[in-house]
Amino acid sequence: MASTVKSVERADRLIRALLDLDRASVTEVSEQLDMPLSSTYDYLTTLESLGYVVELSDGTYTVASMFLEVGNHVRSQYDVYRVAEPELKSLARETGEYAVLMVEEDGLGVILGMKKGDKSSNIHIQRTHPGTKTRLSTTACGKAILAQLSEDRVCEIVDRYGLAPKTEHTITESDELSDELKRIREKGYAIDDEERFEGMRGVGAPVQTGVDTVTAAVGIYGPANRLTETVLSEECADRILETANVIQVNLSYS
Repeated sequence: MASTVKSVERADRLIRALLDLDRASVTEVSEQLDMPLSSTYDYLTTLESLGYVVELSDGTYTVASMFLEVGNHVRSQYDVYRVAEPELKSLARETGEYAVLMVEEDGLGVILGMKKGDKSSNIHIQRTHPGTKTRLSTTACGKAILAQLSEDRVCEIVDRYGLAPKTEHTITESDELSDELKRIREKGYAIDDEERFEGMRGVGAPVQTGVDTVTAAVGIYGPANRLTETVLSEECADRILETANVIQVNLSYS
């Protein structure tokens, strides 16, 4: 295992604690992390001087908008995001549901883009936004990506992150996942049948730039009572395959 710089690790833990707490005093952060009060104060004031943390008028601290700037810069470096963004907007507008763009990073799925349609205006999916990381085996977009990877790579990812259930519908057995990926390769798209969130279904298709090269996956997500099996397979599947193809062609010739 590679050696790490402890001070950077502590700064990371502190920032994540602030994200969980939304805003917190020095004492609250100190107690949350079991760090000395003086050390916690030093870290917070240093991060504040660098623009990563803001002290509010009531003396509490919160994460600064610097991370928004960094995140937008990182996202803009993905060609697939620039190409896919207008297609996500169209997909969300036409279906009324969530339209999602996901990429694979270090064996996890990362939401790169998300647009919300009119039908989903009052629906908030907890901890799901650009930058969110998920296990690939629990989502339609993730499974669409997994289905295009080599068997060795899939095994490596499963060995590393496991198949622990998120809901009672999550695939938790390697053989079951293998069969599911085979079906996805045959159909060209993947279905998420309430496998990550109870009451939510989705359909996803991979975006490729060459043979065995998966760049991303695009998906549609919405409430299970609207996105029934029939709607997903007969309406959404064709639409998502069309969108994935448009992104792929535009990406290849941009």
